[in-house]
Amino acid sequence: MMAIHRQTWLVCLASSVLGAAAGAAPSVRIVAEHEAPDVLRHSGDVRWLGERSVALALGTHGTFELQLSPPYEPRLLVPASREKLPGVAGTSGSKLLRAHARLAVSNAGIAVADILFGLSWMPRRGTDPPAILPIHHCYDLDLHGSRVLLTGVPSVDAVQKHGFAVAWEADLNSTPLRFEPRHLLAERRWDSSQEYIQITDWQQNSSAAHARFLPDGSRAVLPGVEPGAFLYGPDLRLRRAWDQEVLGTDVAWGTAAEGRRIHLHPEERITWPNTKRLAEVLLQLPEGPALLVREVQQRRTRWTLVLLREDGSSQRVELPLSTTGPYWHVAADARGHRIILTMRDACVLDNPPPCGAPRLLELEVQP
Repeated sequence: MMAIHRQTWLVCLASSVLGAAAGAAPSVRIVAEHEAPDVLRHSGDVRWLGERSVALALGTHGTFELQLSPPYEPRLLVPASREKLPGVAGTSGSKLLRAHARLAVSNAGIAVADILFGLSWMPRRGTDPPAILPIHHCYDLDLHGSRVLLTGVPSVDAVQKHGFAVAWEADLNSTPLRFEPRHLLAERRWDSSQEYIQITDWQQNSSAAHARFLPDGSRAVLPGVEPGAFLYGPDLRLRRAWDQEVLGTDVAWGTAAEGRRIHLHPEERITWPNTKRLAEVLLQLPEGPALLVREVQQRRTRWTLVLLREDGSSQRVELPLSTTGPYWHVAADARGHRIILTMRDACVLDNPPPCGAPRLLELEVQP
């Protein structure tokens, strides 16, 4: 399939201003707050599994199913396998436990991405243990059948072959696994593919780049490091683009020099996202894509739901969530107009343990 280049997006930009001119303003209400097991402190991602059950990626604990009713006891779905990882850890002979960070669910199976170097694939028909497929780095992922759409770096070879892309797609049932680019970045800011991989490893892990399938097989992509959001049809043609003003977010970083500096300073990597308005989640609602935009003001974290409209406009509504610190983060998934959302407080820097207790909420969007 052909790679889709961002340079054509200007053709599709709408001239509409922020907000829909007609119709009532959307609203969001909390339907329920469920008992959150303490292990949710390690939650990296959440997805609906059924009407009253969700899947949770819980770091080194693995991926679990949780029924949204008492006794709220997680059941293991995909273990975090113990094996030698590539690179220094592998050659030294040490064994590191894989940490499940991102998650996707479809009628064909469950995919779970480690923080580095692996993607676990468990088809519905069942394999024991799940197949672990090699990838370099994944920030966000989604499934449409057995096809996976991810933001990150699937492999050094893929970047060297296809160029600097922020979104990639492959069929998890194919052998060998071949990733094709789905959104090439318009501007080349990096001296080499290796520098690109090093910098994107951290910037995509700071809530910048997202991708989602829509029910008809369309693909929504938020590059994060460049302006705009984009919707590609099932035929891979650009169907719609939203400009940065409509999104209400900041571009993750402006120059390669800024990226290099932050890449070399771990503490700044933690505090830097608090200086930006970044989309922490890309959701699929019945009306189309929507963003959960995170912002920190006066050491309080808040989120705004941004609904992206077909005419190129957007509507915004602040989520009814309250926090008392600057290191809260959310993961979320939509099922119709219902959103399941986890909240966790990161114990970092000036926020040592014990931090805030995790929360598990069910929300409803009234568009």
